[in-house]
Amino acid sequence: MTVHVLRALLNARSACNKLDELHMFLNEQDVDVCCVTETWLTCGVPDPLICPEGHRVFRRNRSNLVGGEAAVFATRCSAIAERPRCRVRYSFGKKWKTGNGRQYFADIIGLSVI
Repeated sequence: MTVHVLRALLNARSACNKLDELHMFLNEQDVDVCCVTETWLTCGVPDPLICPEGHRVFRRNRSNLVGGEAAVFATRCSAIAERPRCRVRYSFGKKWKTGNGRQYFADIIGLSVI
């Protein structure tokens, strides 16, 4: 059996001031899983405010003013959203070098599905 999952990656640079656009993107593009970096969310922002109807959000909030943290949105019909527990792991600006000595920075988002 083949399962097709439509994924997206967005760099929000503050999700709170772009909620209408984020909701419109998630609904109109019909993505199954959307990873959003640089959300700048804190625990003071409740899930119902950022999560559009028909989706589930897994997030790692900002704990200080350094780094923007991340959120993963999944549609209710995707296999991820049906899992009872998920955890988002986010590494902001992780440094790595290639074999030729070039240095790069990457944001890494991991979603542990239990």
